[in-house]
Amino acid sequence: KVELSLSKFGIATGAQLWGTPNSEMKAEADAVAGLGAVWIRSGVRWDNIEKKGPDSPDWTHVDAMVDAVEKAHLRLIMNVTGMPEWAGKTERKQYNIDVIDNPVAYASFAAKLAARYKGRVNVFELGNEPNHGKGVRDADPALYAQVLKEAYPAIKKANSNAIVLTGGLGGVKEKNGDIPGDKFLKALYDNGAKGYFDAVS
Repeated sequence: KVELSLSKFGIATGAQLWGTPNSEMKAEADAVAGLGAVWIRSGVRWDNIEKKGPDSPDWTHVDAMVDAVEKAHLRLIMNVTGMPEWAGKTERKQYNIDVIDNPVAYASFAAKLAARYKGRVNVFELGNEPNHGKGVRDADPALYAQVLKEAYPAIKKANSNAIVLTGGLGGVKEKNGDIPGDKFLKALYDNGAKGYFDAVS
C-alpha cells in the first residue's frame, strides 16, 4: 500500500496561470486548491515584467498571481523564464532556454523576485527544459551552469530561505543537439554547478 502525502500534491500549470487575466486569477487558483492540491507551479515572464528595462518593472500581473495563490492557501513555485530584448535576446524564440544568454541580468531579476515576495514565495525554478532547444539551438550545459552560479547566490542573498530548482529537465533522446536529462545533469556537475541549486526539477 502506498500512502500519498497531500502536502506534496500540486499542479504544474505551464503558462496557463501566467496567461490568465488578473480578474480571473482568483477563480483559477481556487479551482486548483479545490482539487486538493497544495502546490502550484507557474511561469513568471521576465520579458513581461521588465519589458522596458530593469529600471521600469511592471509587477501588476505577478502581484495579482501571488495574491490569488496566497488567498487560495497554495504554495507557489515560480518558474522564471523569458529573456527581454534589452538583455540581449537573440532571434531564437523558444520558451525553454531563452533566459540563459545573459546570466548576470537574469540573476539580478531572479533576486528581485526573491526579495519582493520574501515570506510569500520561497521556491524558484530557473528556466524550463534547458537540456533541449526545440530544434532551434543546441542545449548548452556550460552556459546553464553559469546561470545557476550567478542566480543561486543572488536569490539566497535576497531570501536565505529560498529553495532554488534547476529548470525541469525534459525527456529527450540525444539527437539534433538535445541532451538526455541524466547526461545534461552530469554535464552541469562537470561545469562546476554543484552547490548552486537545492534540487533538480
